[in-house]
Amino acid sequence: MKKALADCGVRSTANRTTWPLAAKRRVLAELVSETPTNLLSRELWCSSETMKSWYNKQRNYVGSLAAMSMIGYVLGLGDRHLDNILMDFATGEVLHIDYNVSFDKGLSLKVPEVVPFRMTNIMKTALGICGTEGSFRFSCETTMELLQKNQFAILGLLDSFVYDPLVDWAAD
Repeated sequence: MKKALADCGVRSTANRTTWPLAAKRRVLAELVSETPTNLLSRELWCSSETMKSWYNKQRNYVGSLAAMSMIGYVLGLGDRHLDNILMDFATGEVLHIDYNVSFDKGLSLKVPEVVPFRMTNIMKTALGICGTEGSFRFSCETTMELLQKNQFAILGLLDSFVYDPLVDWAAD
């Protein structure tokens, strides 16, 4: 980043909000090009002792990523980064934590979060040959159908958040 900022005539000690967009994009493009997209899929493979355990991990990964993505979408869950998306490499299951930025609160951040859920190239590659158009899509559709079918029970559970005196829903 220091070199990219220097090329633009900006000191690296300058406030990040003043950093030129072109410099940030250049550094991001460099980092993306240097990062292998098969990191996660390779880890799933290397952490498996047998073909069957790899297949089960792969299936768990796809299903849990789809379910967590759709649930996060319905809850308006933001702030999804590597510290808030956990993965159990023993089973391949994905779990979201830190629900502080929920109910579309991310839309009111200084830099609004407008993506419905996090899907990086590394995550997409780990979905397998069909990518998002195979089991992932089917699992997403199934999750949404189940959420719709059970909407009244879910709304009843979420209703407690609205009236919780310990939670401040006002934008920060």
